[in-house]
Amino acid sequence: MTATAGNASATRTWAPSRFNVSVDLPGGQKAVFNTFSAALIQLETAAWRRFLTPGAVHSPAAARTDKTARLLSEKGFLVPQGVDEVDVVRVRYLSRRYSRDCLGVYLTPTLACNLRCDYCFEGLAQSLSTRKTMDRRTTDAVVRFVAGQARQVRRIELTWFGGEPLLGLDTIERVSRLLLPALDKASIGYAAHMQTNGTLVRPATAKRLKACRVGRAQVTVDIPSSEKRDRRGRDTLDQALDGACMLSDALEVVLRINISRDDEAEIQALYRALLSRGLSKKLQALYFANVRQPECGRGACSGLLGSGEYVHILARERKRADELGLPIERLYLKLQAGCMATAASSVAVGPDGLLYKCPEDLGLSDRAYGSVFDTDVELSNMIPWLTYDWFDHKECRNCPVLPQCAGGCPHQRLFQKQGAKRGEFCYWFLRSDLENRIREFAMRNSRD
Repeated sequence: MTATAGNASATRTWAPSRFNVSVDLPGGQKAVFNTFSAALIQLETAAWRRFLTPGAVHSPAAARTDKTARLLSEKGFLVPQGVDEVDVVRVRYLSRRYSRDCLGVYLTPTLACNLRCDYCFEGLAQSLSTRKTMDRRTTDAVVRFVAGQARQVRRIELTWFGGEPLLGLDTIERVSRLLLPALDKASIGYAAHMQTNGTLVRPATAKRLKACRVGRAQVTVDIPSSEKRDRRGRDTLDQALDGACMLSDALEVVLRINISRDDEAEIQALYRALLSRGLSKKLQALYFANVRQPECGRGACSGLLGSGEYVHILARERKRADELGLPIERLYLKLQAGCMATAASSVAVGPDGLLYKCPEDLGLSDRAYGSVFDTDVELSNMIPWLTYDWFDHKECRNCPVLPQCAGGCPHQRLFQKQGAKRGEFCYWFLRSDLENRIREFAMRNSRD
């Protein structure tokens, strides 16, 4: 929805977008990223001053006839003066909210897990005396439900979730065997990926997952590694990295590194372990995530990083990992659609067949809005998600990162009020590390 110099708005004067983020580069250059259009451009500093310095205005003729001005307007760096860009972002999010293009599904074959991480947001659900693993009757009902929902969309994006989903690998295979032929017959697109701790991967696992058309897996490890021990208290890092190696033979693998303490020695040891296994060439990317106190964790989280400390570690370690040849996650050069839970065509399915909007609520039956076994809907549990207003927060409306993050985590806004007051909903890796990422991406493009 980027305005261009060739439409009716070209009769207005043009001004720099409020969503431009500019950084200095060597050699008198500027890199500018627009968080709404997801466009990145490099300019001479003199051209930046002429066109994009705050407060600059340009005539309609310039936007039509000047080559640089025309390019800047086409890419969204210049916009018609007087247009409320926040409202334009709102329109995009609303259109995505009710789009029937894609059905997003979090499917949970089991809430059980072979590990016991204190920060797991399903810690409480795992301790409840509810059914933790999907039985065959529920599996078949889930297939019927997803196939029915799929008739209304063009494609499905499915995430196998848990607990630890590999504890339910037989269920994954049964669902895939029953569901995929029906989707193929109806020409409905399908993509699946998995979030796993990686410790249960065996030599045949990747082949089995590939047969289920799982194309991508996220494997999670921890710094310090003591945060991710099995139920006997044993370190699981080597198992997880071996699992990532085996999965990468058949799938795209992303390594998520949860950081709950700044331990440079452990991080360096992790890098050595990755390099010794050849994962620098096998991984699609690695990224560093900040561990937060979940609403329904086990209550044992302590010493978690503040946002400022996390961003410092993030910038430092991205640089180190890059220098070692490890594939780090790059700048988000794409349009964002907001949290899946706020979209009409999205669902998280528990192992008992209950339906939720957010996977963080799985296992909490009082948060469910429905079931795969009937058509009844608990509107009081659905409406807050479908009426969630991403723009009801002044600090977000004034933030240049708004188009990329949609105001942060809606679950925290809705259910973790204290955390929201402290700003914990905010995606700090975007808000505070964006300039570093723009510079990094621009300079890499210059080298290439």
